[in-house]
Amino acid sequence: RLFRLWPRILDWLRSRRSLAETHACWLILAALFRPRRSERRLALLVIAARRTRIRIVRNFLGEHLRPWLSGNYGYAWRDRHVGMARYSGEFGGFDGLPLNATLVVKAPSNDGEKGVIYSSFEYNWVRLLHRPPAGVLLGKYYLVGASSWSPADYGLFAWLAGLSKDPILIGISNANDIADYAIMHPVIEPSPIMACDWIEPRFYSPRRHNERRFDIIMVADWALYKRHWLLFDALRKMDHKLHIALVGRPSDGRTEREIRRELRLFGVRQDVQLFNDIPIQEVTRLQCDAKVSVLMSRREGSCVAVVESLFADTPVAMMRYAHVGSKVYINEATGMLMSPRRIDRQLSQLLEMSSELHPRDWMLANGPTCHRSLQRLEQHLASIAQASGRPWTRPLVPFCWRPLPRYLREEDARAMEAATEELRRDFGVELLDARKVALD
Repeated sequence: RLFRLWPRILDWLRSRRSLAETHACWLILAALFRPRRSERRLALLVIAARRTRIRIVRNFLGEHLRPWLSGNYGYAWRDRHVGMARYSGEFGGFDGLPLNATLVVKAPSNDGEKGVIYSSFEYNWVRLLHRPPAGVLLGKYYLVGASSWSPADYGLFAWLAGLSKDPILIGISNANDIADYAIMHPVIEPSPIMACDWIEPRFYSPRRHNERRFDIIMVADWALYKRHWLLFDALRKMDHKLHIALVGRPSDGRTEREIRRELRLFGVRQDVQLFNDIPIQEVTRLQCDAKVSVLMSRREGSCVAVVESLFADTPVAMMRYAHVGSKVYINEATGMLMSPRRIDRQLSQLLEMSSELHPRDWMLANGPTCHRSLQRLEQHLASIAQASGRPWTRPLVPFCWRPLPRYLREEDARAMEAATEELRRDFGVELLDARKVALD
């Protein structure tokens, strides 16, 4: 019983808004009165910007940061590696490492029409732009980044200051991010497209409801913030004949070994199958073979697995208070937003009514697909080009998220080979995914 109580206590402490705001205020005071070096002061201010949700405090931070985001001061973030400790340590540094989750989706031309690079995960932007020719690179390409968390890493956003006369587009992970990115103006312009908005529906072939093997599926890496324990606690009080699929991979030092240990300690008696680090095609088949999909996180990015489940015609249950971007697609037609009390009853209710819900139909009619997102991105980039007097005559090549950005067609991967080779030759940038095409 003590073990089951301890995760709840830790989770409660991490979620206290008052603690985050107190921390932000302490960081601001420390920045204003303690450090003598400007880089230390700037690092404290961008961390505070991520902690606070109070508008007056954010406006104060914006006023103090803005002089360092324009003019000749942009270099200070890069030259002094402000806020880069995480990326030089946890993600393996800057030099000589290839980029994953990054594609050229439009090649530049000699008449001044810029190309487009789509790059997900912040560490890739560091590897792409930390070299001195970064300004030349952004003179030939628009950079469209996909953020991986909400709130975003404002230190890294500031690190992009002064590299381009055109704004750098950064996709959101939550609808709140659109307003929050204003603190990084004029460096960043938000793109109202989440990573979960790039799914190709044709890869999902849902099975009939009465033929599905699993009652509940949870697609989430084994990290602690995914809160598997919350599902396990609910399962203790649910039908013991349920069949559960847990799909994940090692993360934050946790493996399936920790998950199996938690299953035992919470006394879960259902048939639970673990699928560790399997190919995306297998993940898709499992999502199409379950009656209900669950996400237990309190906070993360957009969570692509939610939209994948919806296109698999699998209703999704997540927490009502969750700060997760894809929550905007959960409604009476697609799933359930659960309250913290009696999750077991709410999951049981969703299972009973799951055969009556058809989330795929709702998503096809109302939700995002990779094709709709491509049109939105093209319109946004065309308006930026027009505002700066640049031509925009050629479209982006289609791509989707599976499980990282991938071209949809083999011919497009071949068409981008010359631009990809130019990046390697002229800028020392190697793209691991340059020739990878999404397969069903």
